[in-house]
Amino acid sequence: MASYLLVVAGIVASALAQICMKMASGSANKLQWAFFVGSSIASYGGAFVLYYICLKFYPISRLSPVMTISTMLLVVVFGVVMNEKVYMRQSLGIIFGIASILLIASEK
Repeated sequence: MASYLLVVAGIVASALAQICMKMASGSANKLQWAFFVGSSIASYGGAFVLYYICLKFYPISRLSPVMTISTMLLVVVFGVVMNEKVYMRQSLGIIFGIASILLIASEK
């Protein structure tokens, strides 16, 4: 159970890093920009460490795709919350991403 929580924490940290970079790109204030860039770097660092630890529990052939696609899904959700458009083709990709996670994660 704890290993699943590590995977989730790694996914969240990776998504947070990308979201912070997006926030930094729209910052006019240098202090705010520095905060978001610094937060992004720290989040990427945390995600890297968590990924390393998770590799002790799961094969890379399952862990990497699940973490990558899950991170992508969280970033897309953030984009939707921020009123970015999601087109039909992107929606299809999201559906395939979810299906991929379910298929990969269900392997024994």
